[in-house]
Amino acid sequence: MEPVADRPRVSAGFFFLSLGVIASLEVLAALVPTPPETVTALWTKVILLRALETGCVLLLAARFRPGLSSLGLRRKGILPGILRGILWGLCFLVLVAAVGAALVLVWHFPLRRAFAGGLPGFGNWEALASYLFAGTVVAGISEEIIFRGLVFGFLRRWGLALALIVSTALFAFIHGAAPYTQIVGGLLFGLSYEKEKNLVVPITLHAGGNFMLYALGLYLSGRIAW
Repeated sequence: MEPVADRPRVSAGFFFLSLGVIASLEVLAALVPTPPETVTALWTKVILLRALETGCVLLLAARFRPGLSSLGLRRKGILPGILRGILWGLCFLVLVAAVGAALVLVWHFPLRRAFAGGLPGFGNWEALASYLFAGTVVAGISEEIIFRGLVFGFLRRWGLALALIVSTALFAFIHGAAPYTQIVGGLLFGLSYEKEKNLVVPITLHAGGNFMLYALGLYLSGRIAW
Protein backbone atom coordinates (compact mmCIF):
# COMPACT_ATOMS: atom_id res chain seq x y z
CA MET A 1 0.00 0.00 0.00
CA GLU A 2 1.46 3.37 -1.05
CA PRO A 3 1.93 6.37 1.25
CA VAL A 4 -0.80 8.87 0.56
CA ALA A 5 1.26 12.07 1.08
CA ASP A 6 -1.04 14.98 0.19
CA ARG A 7 -3.14 12.86 -2.19
CA PRO A 8 -6.91 12.88 -1.49
CA ARG A 9 -8.08 9.66 0.19
CA VAL A 10 -11.64 8.35 0.42
CA SER A 11 -12.47 6.21 3.46
CA ALA A 12 -14.21 2.85 3.10
CA GLY A 13 -17.25 3.99 5.11
CA PHE A 14 -17.75 7.09 2.99
CA PHE A 15 -17.23 5.13 -0.23
CA PHE A 16 -19.72 2.33 0.41
CA LEU A 17 -22.33 4.60 1.98
CA SER A 18 -22.14 6.90 -1.05
CA LEU A 19 -22.50 3.96 -3.44
CA GLY A 20 -25.57 2.81 -1.53
CA VAL A 21 -27.16 6.25 -1.74
CA ILE A 22 -26.41 6.58 -5.46
CA ALA A 23 -27.78 3.09 -6.20
CA SER A 24 -30.96 3.85 -4.22
CA LEU A 25 -31.52 7.11 -6.09
CA GLU A 26 -31.01 5.39 -9.45
CA VAL A 27 -33.61 2.74 -8.56
CA LEU A 28 -36.10 5.38 -7.40
CA ALA A 29 -35.52 7.41 -10.57
CA ALA A 30 -36.15 4.33 -12.71
CA LEU A 31 -39.56 3.94 -11.04
CA VAL A 32 -40.59 7.49 -11.96
CA PRO A 33 -42.17 7.42 -15.45
CA THR A 34 -41.11 10.00 -18.02
CA PRO A 35 -43.25 10.65 -21.13
CA PRO A 36 -41.09 9.26 -23.99
CA GLU A 37 -42.15 12.03 -26.35
CA THR A 38 -41.05 14.79 -23.96
CA VAL A 39 -37.31 15.11 -24.57
CA THR A 40 -36.93 18.20 -22.38
CA ALA A 41 -38.63 16.41 -19.47
CA LEU A 42 -36.26 13.47 -19.89
CA TRP A 43 -33.13 15.62 -19.63
CA THR A 44 -34.63 17.64 -16.78
CA LYS A 45 -35.06 14.37 -14.91
CA VAL A 46 -31.43 13.44 -15.63
CA ILE A 47 -30.21 16.84 -14.44
CA LEU A 48 -32.21 16.66 -11.21
CA LEU A 49 -31.08 13.08 -10.52
CA ARG A 50 -27.39 13.88 -11.05
CA ALA A 51 -27.69 17.04 -8.95
CA LEU A 52 -29.31 15.07 -6.12
CA GLU A 53 -26.65 12.33 -6.28
CA THR A 54 -23.86 14.88 -6.28
CA GLY A 55 -25.38 16.81 -3.40
CA CYS A 56 -25.73 13.65 -1.31
CA VAL A 57 -22.10 12.65 -1.94
CA LEU A 58 -20.89 16.12 -0.98
CA LEU A 59 -23.01 16.11 2.20
CA LEU A 60 -21.64 12.69 3.15
CA ALA A 61 -18.09 13.84 2.43
CA ALA A 62 -18.55 16.74 4.81
CA ARG A 63 -19.42 14.28 7.61
CA PHE A 64 -16.38 12.04 7.13
CA ARG A 65 -12.79 13.04 7.81
CA PRO A 66 -11.07 14.89 6.22
CA GLY A 67 -14.21 16.36 4.66
CA LEU A 68 -14.51 17.60 1.08
CA SER A 69 -10.75 17.45 0.65
CA SER A 70 -11.10 13.65 0.48
CA LEU A 71 -12.69 14.28 -2.93
CA GLY A 72 -9.95 16.67 -3.99
CA LEU A 73 -12.16 19.69 -3.41
CA ARG A 74 -10.79 22.74 -1.60
CA ARG A 75 -12.09 26.30 -1.69
CA LYS A 76 -8.67 27.71 -2.55
CA GLY A 77 -8.27 25.18 -5.35
CA ILE A 78 -11.26 26.27 -7.45
CA LEU A 79 -9.69 29.01 -9.57
CA PRO A 80 -6.28 27.28 -9.93
CA GLY A 81 -8.13 24.09 -10.84
CA ILE A 82 -10.12 25.83 -13.57
CA LEU A 83 -6.97 27.38 -15.02
CA ARG A 84 -5.05 24.10 -14.90
CA GLY A 85 -8.03 22.29 -16.42
CA ILE A 86 -8.08 24.75 -19.32
CA LEU A 87 -4.35 24.23 -19.82
CA TRP A 88 -4.77 20.44 -19.86
CA GLY A 89 -7.62 20.87 -22.32
CA LEU A 90 -5.61 23.06 -24.68
CA CYS A 91 -2.72 20.58 -24.70
CA PHE A 92 -5.07 17.69 -25.40
CA LEU A 93 -6.88 19.71 -28.06
CA VAL A 94 -3.61 20.21 -29.95
CA LEU A 95 -2.98 16.45 -29.83
CA VAL A 96 -6.51 15.61 -30.99
CA ALA A 97 -6.31 18.20 -33.79
CA ALA A 98 -3.05 16.67 -35.01
CA VAL A 99 -4.50 13.15 -34.98
CA GLY A 100 -7.71 14.34 -36.67
CA ALA A 101 -5.75 16.13 -39.38
CA ALA A 102 -3.69 12.99 -40.00
CA LEU A 103 -6.84 10.88 -40.28
CA VAL A 104 -8.37 13.25 -42.82
CA LEU A 105 -5.28 14.11 -44.86
CA VAL A 106 -3.42 10.81 -44.84
CA TRP A 107 -6.15 8.19 -44.55
CA HIS A 108 -9.04 10.30 -45.96
CA PHE A 109 -11.20 9.50 -42.94
CA PRO A 110 -14.79 10.85 -43.43
CA LEU A 111 -14.87 13.07 -40.33
CA ARG A 112 -18.27 14.58 -41.11
CA ARG A 113 -19.88 11.14 -41.41
CA ALA A 114 -18.46 10.13 -38.03
CA PHE A 115 -20.50 12.91 -36.37
CA ALA A 116 -23.61 12.54 -38.51
CA GLY A 117 -25.48 10.61 -35.81
CA GLY A 118 -23.49 11.81 -32.87
CA LEU A 119 -26.20 13.98 -31.32
CA PRO A 120 -29.89 13.34 -30.74
CA GLY A 121 -32.14 14.72 -33.44
CA PHE A 122 -33.95 17.21 -31.25
CA GLY A 123 -36.48 19.33 -33.06
CA ASN A 124 -36.26 22.40 -30.84
CA TRP A 125 -33.57 24.48 -29.15
CA GLU A 126 -35.11 24.07 -25.70
CA ALA A 127 -34.54 20.30 -25.80
CA LEU A 128 -31.09 20.75 -27.28
CA ALA A 129 -30.13 23.29 -24.59
CA SER A 130 -31.20 20.92 -21.80
CA TYR A 131 -29.15 18.15 -23.43
CA LEU A 132 -26.05 20.35 -23.74
CA PHE A 133 -26.37 21.58 -20.15
CA ALA A 134 -26.74 18.01 -18.89
CA GLY A 135 -23.82 16.81 -20.99
CA THR A 136 -21.38 19.57 -20.10
CA VAL A 137 -21.96 21.24 -16.72
CA VAL A 138 -23.94 18.47 -15.01
CA ALA A 139 -21.91 15.56 -16.40
CA GLY A 140 -18.62 17.34 -15.80
CA ILE A 141 -19.36 17.93 -12.13
CA SER A 142 -21.36 14.84 -11.15
CA GLU A 143 -19.36 12.22 -13.08
CA GLU A 144 -16.02 13.54 -11.89
CA ILE A 145 -17.15 13.64 -8.26
CA ILE A 146 -18.37 10.04 -8.54
CA PHE A 147 -15.79 8.37 -10.80
CA ARG A 148 -12.63 10.32 -10.02
CA GLY A 149 -13.33 11.82 -6.62
CA LEU A 150 -15.09 8.81 -5.11
CA VAL A 151 -14.10 5.65 -7.05
CA PHE A 152 -10.58 6.67 -8.08
CA GLY A 153 -9.98 8.23 -4.66
CA PHE A 154 -10.97 5.04 -2.84
CA LEU A 155 -9.03 2.63 -5.10
CA ARG A 156 -5.89 4.79 -5.31
CA ARG A 157 -4.54 3.29 -2.07
CA TRP A 158 -3.91 0.07 -4.03
CA GLY A 159 -1.99 1.79 -6.81
CA LEU A 160 -2.51 4.12 -9.74
CA ALA A 161 -3.04 1.37 -12.32
CA LEU A 162 -5.97 -0.22 -10.46
CA ALA A 163 -7.63 3.11 -9.70
CA LEU A 164 -7.22 4.31 -13.29
CA ILE A 165 -8.42 1.09 -14.96
CA VAL A 166 -11.44 0.45 -12.72
CA SER A 167 -12.67 4.07 -12.62
CA THR A 168 -12.29 4.36 -16.41
CA ALA A 169 -13.99 1.00 -17.03
CA LEU A 170 -16.98 1.96 -14.89
CA PHE A 171 -17.12 5.41 -16.50
CA ALA A 172 -17.10 3.86 -19.98
CA PHE A 173 -19.61 1.15 -19.04
CA ILE A 174 -22.38 3.59 -18.09
CA HIS A 175 -22.03 5.31 -21.48
CA GLY A 176 -23.02 2.26 -23.51
CA ALA A 177 -21.48 0.09 -26.21
CA ALA A 178 -18.03 0.83 -27.69
CA PRO A 179 -17.48 4.09 -25.75
CA TYR A 180 -14.05 4.85 -27.20
CA THR A 181 -14.28 8.54 -26.41
CA GLN A 182 -15.16 7.79 -22.78
CA ILE A 183 -12.22 5.39 -22.43
CA VAL A 184 -9.77 8.03 -23.65
CA GLY A 185 -11.52 10.69 -21.57
CA GLY A 186 -11.59 8.54 -18.44
CA LEU A 187 -7.85 7.87 -18.67
CA LEU A 188 -7.15 11.56 -19.29
CA PHE A 189 -9.37 12.73 -16.41
CA GLY A 190 -7.82 10.21 -14.05
CA LEU A 191 -4.26 11.17 -14.99
CA SER A 192 -5.02 14.89 -14.62
CA TYR A 193 -6.47 14.23 -11.15
CA GLU A 194 -3.47 12.12 -10.18
CA LYS A 195 -1.08 14.83 -11.32
CA GLU A 196 -2.88 17.88 -9.93
CA LYS A 197 -4.62 16.35 -6.85
CA ASN A 198 -7.42 18.84 -7.46
CA LEU A 199 -10.80 17.55 -8.69
CA VAL A 200 -11.65 20.90 -10.28
CA VAL A 201 -9.04 20.13 -12.96
CA PRO A 202 -10.80 17.03 -14.42
CA ILE A 203 -14.19 18.69 -13.88
CA THR A 204 -13.10 21.61 -16.07
CA LEU A 205 -11.45 19.28 -18.57
CA HIS A 206 -14.51 17.03 -18.73
CA ALA A 207 -17.05 19.83 -19.16
CA GLY A 208 -14.91 21.65 -21.73
CA GLY A 209 -14.17 18.48 -23.67
CA ASN A 210 -17.84 17.53 -23.87
CA PHE A 211 -18.77 21.02 -25.02
CA MET A 212 -16.17 20.91 -27.80
CA LEU A 213 -17.38 17.48 -28.93
CA TYR A 214 -21.01 18.62 -29.01
CA ALA A 215 -20.12 21.84 -30.84
CA LEU A 216 -18.08 19.91 -33.41
CA GLY A 217 -20.87 17.39 -33.81
CA LEU A 218 -23.45 20.13 -34.36
CA TYR A 219 -21.23 21.87 -36.89
CA LEU A 220 -20.30 18.77 -38.89
CA SER A 221 -23.89 17.54 -38.91
CA GLY A 222 -24.96 20.89 -40.40
CA ARG A 223 -27.11 21.98 -37.47
CA ILE A 224 -25.10 25.13 -36.79
CA ALA A 225 -22.74 27.22 -38.87
CA TRP A 226 -20.22 29.97 -38.19
